[in-house]
Amino acid sequence: MLRDEASVTDETRASHSGITVRIKKIGMHSRAIGTEELQDLLFERNKKL
Repeated sequence: MLRDEASVTDETRASHSGITVRIKKIGMHSRAIGTEELQDLLFERNKKL
């Protein structure tokens, strides 16, 4: 029983860290681009990933 709970926790952590990496990438690209229109397009594109 404990093994199952641990594996679910590990998968959840991996999922959250993957999302965090995507958010950081979006932030870096947004700062590099600078305009709101392009930021919106970038966000929509990355949202589909």
